[in-house]
Amino acid sequence: DDPVAIAHLAIDAGADLVIGNHPHWVQAVEAYAGGYVAYAHGNYIFDQDWSYETRVGVIGKYTFYDDQLIGVEYVPTLIENQAQPVPMVGEERQAVLDGMRDASQQLADLLAGG
Repeated sequence: DDPVAIAHLAIDAGADLVIGNHPHWVQAVEAYAGGYVAYAHGNYIFDQDWSYETRVGVIGKYTFYDDQLIGVEYVPTLIENQAQPVPMVGEERQAVLDGMRDASQQLADLLAGG
């Protein structure tokens, strides 16, 4: 159950975009072999309020033109008031995006052997 290997297999088989799921935490993203992988968007409407990390999610906006992915944007959200996602703003929003960037760089370093 290696999510990286599974995502790469899907891209190698012709997928343009792979969106993973399950860890309930926002995960890394990766450009791979002409495709794009978002390993997990975190939580969006799942009421797991026992930790900050399980209350955070992102809405992924993926823009295609013909068969090409031409744009990716993430809107960080926080679960509040019985599973209601609320868009984050300011420093909190930026911290989620920075965390995605850092996780993505760590994954790239790991895959590069470093």
